[in-house]
Order: sequence, then structure tokens, then C-alpha cells
Amino acid sequence: MFLSTVGPILLSIPNYLNTAIVSVPSSPPPPSPSPPSNSSSGAAAAAAAAAVASKIYVVALSDLSKTHEIFYRFNMVLYLIILKIVPCAALTTLTGLLIHAMYKAEERSARSVQEMGNGNGMWGKKKVSTGLMDA
Repeated sequence: MFLSTVGPILLSIPNYLNTAIVSVPSSPPPPSPSPPSNSSSGAAAAAAAAAVASKIYVVALSDLSKTHEIFYRFNMVLYLIILKIVPCAALTTLTGLLIHAMYKAEERSARSVQEMGNGNGMWGKKKVSTGLMDA
């Protein structure tokens, strides 16, 4: 239980150190046609809104990843192989084993039903026919 809680947090640390959120300036939005206003506060509010709208935040490589390429490669190997391929292979293997176990259980069930139909009861007793329900 402890590993299922702490494990993902520990495995996310390299990814956290590998990425950074960076603000990128964008092109300003085209001016909207509006009637001219006499108030200067309206123009100031529009300029402030345009300044806020002109920033875009993107996920990029951190400075640590840019300066140390080995850290970037370690992070890619960790996430590509250990955290993606290994669970996928384990899930495929476990699904195959589960299907195989279900086929074996079905064969045992069919064999048990067949033995019951041959006159051997559950405890090896002969089946007694009363003639009332036999077809």
C-alpha cells in the first residue's frame, strides 16, 4: 500500500526536473471594432486585457535538461522503457495466463459434469434412477 502511494511520486521526480513551464509572448489579438469612447479608463482596461492575453504558457525543457543531456536521456529511458514498456508487457503476459487458467477451469468443469453423467456421483456413488424425472 505504501509503495502504491509513494512510488508514483518518486517516479515523477525526474519528469518534474526535466520540464518547466515557460511563458511565450504571442501576437496580439486583432483590435475589435468598437465605437470610440471618451473615457481613458476604458482604453487602459483594453490595453491591460491585451497585455494579459498576449502571454501563452508552454511546457518546455528545463535548464537542467538543456545543460545536462545525460539527465534528459536518463529521463527518456526511464519513462519509455521502465514506465511504459514493462507494464505493457506484464499486462499482456498476465492476460494470457488468465485466459489459459480460464480454459483449464472450463475443461475441469466439463470433465466433472461428464463424470456426473456417467453414473458416478460426486462421492463415487451410483446414480439411482427413480423413473420419474429420467428422460
